Amino acid sequence: MSTTRQSIVDLIDTNFKTITVVNGFSSNLGNNVFQFRDPPLADEELPALSYGDVSDIIGEEDEGEHNLEISVEITASGTTSPSAMRDMIQDVLTAYKLCEESSLIAEINYFDSELFPEMAKKKYMKARIRFGIKYFTEIFEI
Repeated sequence: MSTTRQSIVDLIDTNFKTITVVNGFSSNLGNNVFQFRDPPLADEELPALSYGDVSDIIGEEDEGEHNLEISVEITASGTTSPSAMRDMIQDVLTAYKLCEESSLIAEINYFDSELFPEMAKKKYMKARIRFGIKYFTEIFEI
């Protein structure tokens, strides 16, 4: 039996993998989606999206309330323009927003994003995005 948290992560994964030009997005970021993937990435894996459910904060008044933080990192070639990176950030936001249609999720939030070139000879361009998902379970369940 899958936990609610795993079901939500599966939904996020599915939504991120829809990020393709064929599906109306501006990039094909969905072709290279990884959970908790650390660089280095091979050139043929770029652009890539790595994400993880990095923390789960339990509600102060309702122990069945979960506030899950999702961290996303986009890695692209150093020759990728800042404009193209912003388009990829928007692609991720659009795919993430599809999660609010799920009956498992009470609320979704967009916390912030950062865009920056890697310092290692500008081999990579990166962006980081943080999201929140509120959902409910029975006490002592995730």
